[in-house]
Amino acid sequence: MVKKLSEDRVKTVMETATVFEVTPDECIVEDYGRPCKPHRVRKLVRNWDQNAMQMPLLAELEYDPKTGKSLFAILDGQHRIRAFEEKHAKNHAFTAQIIDIDELTYEERGALYLTINNERKALTPIEQFIGRLEIEEEAAVTIYETLRSTGVKVGGIDKTIRANQYPVTNSIKKIESMYNRGTLKTSIDLIFNAYANKTEAHSDQAFSDKMLQSVDQIVYAFRHPSGELEYDEERLIDTIAKNPAHVWVTQNTIGMTSERKQVYAAQTILLAYNKNLPKAKQLDTDKVFDRNYNYQTRKAYGILKG
Repeated sequence: MVKKLSEDRVKTVMETATVFEVTPDECIVEDYGRPCKPHRVRKLVRNWDQNAMQMPLLAELEYDPKTGKSLFAILDGQHRIRAFEEKHAKNHAFTAQIIDIDELTYEERGALYLTINNERKALTPIEQFIGRLEIEEEAAVTIYETLRSTGVKVGGIDKTIRANQYPVTNSIKKIESMYNRGTLKTSIDLIFNAYANKTEAHSDQAFSDKMLQSVDQIVYAFRHPSGELEYDEERLIDTIAKNPAHVWVTQNTIGMTSERKQVYAAQTILLAYNKNLPKAKQLDTDKVFDRNYNYQTRKAYGILKG
């Protein structure tokens, strides 16, 4: 998660804010910001009340000598500003709180933006992840680089080519939990290699939470912290590839405990993996519930992250 600015730091910055008149064409949303929602702007325009409009919060940026104007980064109020522009004009002045250019770094502006917007309306996981990337938060950068090095594209960030080449955006939280326990790259490799040459229909839900959870559980249960695999990697990839992802994750689980429902696909994949194998080479499916490496063991093998 992006570290919030401390209450003392926010207070110190806000005490420097001055009230000033600016125009909509001087206001920009930097890369850490969420996209403007047209329906919210339209609603504000329909119910416009200038007297009730809370002052937006802006951060002063560099003066542009070519245009003779200053630019201001919107930290809070982009929908109000766009609604004001529609009601008036882009060069019509409104009153805003302005934080001086020297008071906030780019990273601090991103952190303050996320803090303000999370308090008003929570950012989606992918919006928050994008914001964290923009301010170069270490964990987010490492996760993104891991995904890209594996060949996976991330929806909402990269241009998507085929559905099996990126995790759905709602899986970002699951991806981060896999990174935190050291299974991300191995699990993503398995799924990507299983579906890389399959049709889009066959790979549908390949990077859904359920599929990620199940493959992650297999990797966690059958990979020793030293890195030694208890499974045949090529056989596991071929096994996963035999069924469309949505088949693995949507089979009937009536009567199962919530724990078993959560990793049902893991068990069905393992049963398919074991088929026609000598008993000595079969994987014990109960390990997807039993195996658990403690913190010290994982720390000793250096797989706390990744």
